[in-house]
Amino acid sequence: RTLRFRLFDLSLGGMGALLESAIPDGLIEGARFSQVELNMGQWGIFHVDAQLISISERKVIDGKNETITTPRLSFRFLNVSPAVERELQRIIFSLEREARERANKVRE
Repeated sequence: RTLRFRLFDLSLGGMGALLESAIPDGLIEGARFSQVELNMGQWGIFHVDAQLISISERKVIDGKNETITTPRLSFRFLNVSPAVERELQRIIFSLEREARERANKVRE
């Protein structure tokens, strides 16, 4: 069964994901997933083992002042190889640099 999500937060230890649909029946905290495919766009596709550590909700207010609730999943990476860890570090560094550059443009 496929679970599609949008990557929301990334660290060397794990990731936060926003589901594009309702939480599937039977999905429980502690569940382990093997070879989760992370499509990181320009950086390529990675496969990692992960454990679901928390199921929560992200609430945002849209332009019409309505609350939009999206299921949020927090995963911990398991058994990450040193090579994949180095790649993740490179991606995180790059994303942080882009975010800083965007923030600086807003202030100018």
